[in-house]
Amino acid sequence: MPKLLPGFSYVCVQLTQLSENEKLNEDIVHIYSKESCTYTNTDSPSWWRVDLKDTYEISTVIITNRKDCCHERLQGAEIYIGDSPDASKNASIYSKESCTYTNTDSPSWWRVDLKDTYEISTVIITNRKDCCHERLQGAEIRIGDSPDVSKNARCGVVTDTTPGSVHTFCCDGLVGRYVTIMIPGRKENLTLCEVEVYGVKTDCGEPPV
Repeated sequence: MPKLLPGFSYVCVQLTQLSENEKLNEDIVHIYSKESCTYTNTDSPSWWRVDLKDTYEISTVIITNRKDCCHERLQGAEIYIGDSPDASKNASIYSKESCTYTNTDSPSWWRVDLKDTYEISTVIITNRKDCCHERLQGAEIRIGDSPDVSKNARCGVVTDTTPGSVHTFCCDGLVGRYVTIMIPGRKENLTLCEVEVYGVKTDCGEPPV
């Protein structure tokens, strides 16, 4: 049975790489009394976490529910991925210190300096969940080498928002040192709970002489 940190609901483990004599009988898979599942205390929130010991780009997460009873306990479970060991910091709730916002500026903006030039493939923005999700409406993602927000190329625009909404933008290899999120044309607080930037470092070398 896997060792767990407190939290989550139910996690069931199925062993798939066994010899013919060791394969689990269908009657015991995903059944708590057969020690193929585990559960947490009745917490709020309840959660489970795995520490990968390094930073990874995660493509897929697969969860198997309990079969013998109580399957509804997993209803509404959310999967969060990040570098913080505090699960609440991925919850998109400002009071839990997992979001930030700017002053009421025009334009309001947020920027990350990558310290070098990268080809950006994807930018993912997570909106605030507890309130004020509409503040992100119309936000633009811009990428380029200029610290002046307006001079960089636009990757995409947030066109629809809901509480806790996640917005994924494919930037098709736009190149730049700065990734900026800005709200043009109105005074607004720019509220962000998570920003993920994916890309590869450009390495063109010195131009020929």
